[in-house]
Amino acid sequence: MSAAPAWLSTLVVLLAAGMATQPATGDGSASPGACRRGVAAADCADCHAPIAEEWAHSAHARAFTEPRWLAALATLDRPERCHGCHAPEPVQGRLGRPPAARQERRDAGVDCAACHVNRSGIAGPFGSAAEGHQPDADPLFTSANAVNLCASCHDTRIGPVLPLVRDWRASSFATKGHGCIRCHMPREERAIAFEPSTGAATGPVREGRSHELLGPGDPDFAASAFWIDVARRGTRLELRIRNEAGHRVPGLVGRVFEVELTQQDERGRDAGRDLIVLSADNPLFVDETRRFRAVAAPGGRGARVVVTHAFAGQRTIVARHEFSW
Repeated sequence: MSAAPAWLSTLVVLLAAGMATQPATGDGSASPGACRRGVAAADCADCHAPIAEEWAHSAHARAFTEPRWLAALATLDRPERCHGCHAPEPVQGRLGRPPAARQERRDAGVDCAACHVNRSGIAGPFGSAAEGHQPDADPLFTSANAVNLCASCHDTRIGPVLPLVRDWRASSFATKGHGCIRCHMPREERAIAFEPSTGAATGPVREGRSHELLGPGDPDFAASAFWIDVARRGTRLELRIRNEAGHRVPGLVGRVFEVELTQQDERGRDAGRDLIVLSADNPLFVDETRRFRAVAAPGGRGARVVVTHAFAGQRTIVARHEFSW
């Protein structure tokens, strides 16, 4: 897991010591009106430290500082075209279109305000009153509707970015009302807010969402994108791979999944190897089940399938399956 930003580590220490007592507003006051565009992630962390810490380890938090992105940005003629999605103003200000670029605190990437500020102020799935602000119970924060927030940046084709929301809209996931957050933000039952000076919960325990914003960098999450089966049919083997994600896999140009099928002979020794490479040029499309056939090893007793995620020079095994017959 990547290191959290330095400001968050400092803030967690202050919270534990009972020293971070300023109201969670953008300018240090308790005025809900101040809790809008100018709100900083560090302000939100005063009362929402566990959620802020999850976010701080996410790709969203690193969206404007990730070294590979910065290197790619330096090669572009108009790098500012990327700023709106890597350091956005609240996306509800331009819902359905690429968001405007934020001019301040860009190192915070896709911060709390990007999703949680609407025209009324602070927004979320719940509308209960809070000391620091009065949150608006926004219907966009449901599994089926939240995709409209994601679509602002994830329904476009530019550079290595692929139109994943477009995939989703044509999928069985959309028909069932299973949006992006169903997979990328798993349900969490917990208190949402805490008193900064004491750490005591200030509201009920209820069902919310993880803010780690899971992606393929998490091996278990990457493995969940695939259902895999191998069967022997006479002199041939059939490998089936079904896409269990709500969009094509992989979902970014440059990202690759290698599916390696290795057969074992009657003594359990490796007896043959086939490699399937899934890439942006050869993706596993949404709702697709793909079949690969190979000649069965004589007297073979089983097979092993290993899925490896390859990206930016790093390789990680995300799944391993054993089959016997």
